[in-house]
Amino acid sequence: MYVSTVDQMRAYYADQEKRAIRKNAERVGIVLLLAVGLQFVAVLADMVLGLLMTDFKEVSISLLLQEQSMVDYMWFTLAEYVVYMGVPILVGWFLFRKQDVTIMPLQKTDGSLGMSLVLLGTGMMVIANMIGSYILTALEFVGVTPADIPDMQDGTIPVLLLNILTVGVLPALLEELLFRGVILQGLRSAGDTVALVVSALMFGLMHGTLYQIPFAFVLGLVFGYIVLKTGNILWSMGLHAVNNTLAVLMEYWLWNVSDEEANKWYLLFFAVEALLGVIGAAVLMLRSHPRVSPVGDRISSWLTLKERRRACFSSVTIIVFIVLMALITLGSIQFEGLPGFEAAENNVPPSVGTDGDQQSAAVFTEVFR
Repeated sequence: MYVSTVDQMRAYYADQEKRAIRKNAERVGIVLLLAVGLQFVAVLADMVLGLLMTDFKEVSISLLLQEQSMVDYMWFTLAEYVVYMGVPILVGWFLFRKQDVTIMPLQKTDGSLGMSLVLLGTGMMVIANMIGSYILTALEFVGVTPADIPDMQDGTIPVLLLNILTVGVLPALLEELLFRGVILQGLRSAGDTVALVVSALMFGLMHGTLYQIPFAFVLGLVFGYIVLKTGNILWSMGLHAVNNTLAVLMEYWLWNVSDEEANKWYLLFFAVEALLGVIGAAVLMLRSHPRVSPVGDRISSWLTLKERRRACFSSVTIIVFIVLMALITLGSIQFEGLPGFEAAENNVPPSVGTDGDQQSAAVFTEVFR
């Protein structure tokens, strides 16, 4: 069968492009695995130090600190977080420094465009919360309950301020640099569509719990879309900080408030968020921003969208990361009322996985809540 020179050239360049996409995906996978590995090291060190300092009476030093001083516990958590989120960002910058990838895009942006997208994103938070709530309800209906989230609030001002720093500000900086910087920008050679979906999926999986993964995936799409449309990561950082900080403030405001009263406040809070989303959408439609459109690939490619997506997910490190996070997610599940998982004494539901698995899952839940 005769093969033309054009077909041979097309096949050659398609193969080269596929290899380049896979290499970038490998780099992204290395960064993600490093982030997970450092968190496991933190969990292990936490447990070992706790055992050594308490003559093998306590499970971890974080539990000991939490019992003694919530402020000390928060500083300890903050230090751990900076290390196992900051180091992967630096490694990602090193891996992509010669690939013409800017992990902190700061293009000049039309202020009305950025603010409108942030308002629209605020409204999308309501949808993400609804999805997470429905999934959690469905899981609880069949006897699956999430792992307990460590208590990081005590109703005092110092702990509130540390919560804002640890949960509100730092994640907005470090998680955005990692997921919308290193990962999203590192995968854009595969096209904006692939980069957006894959980075959002990795962001969701990193949360490590069934009920948080869909919520985080939606947020990842929102944050990534804003970065792609504005070319400026500061907008997604701002929305991320606002979302997390408001959650911390609501938790503080409703400290020691009855569940019934808290539900009323949350409904009001979600209503305000939804209204802001409507305002953002209205401004975007009225201003008719030409840059606000479905995310397009905007690249000249020898591959189809499906082939580029397949190249990303054929990366060994990406596959290992997905499998690892699936195991962590399984370790965070607790079963109650299912055959073989009857409730234990004192109504404490037995769990899947070892104590170490449970504590590892708790770390992910604590950081990415």
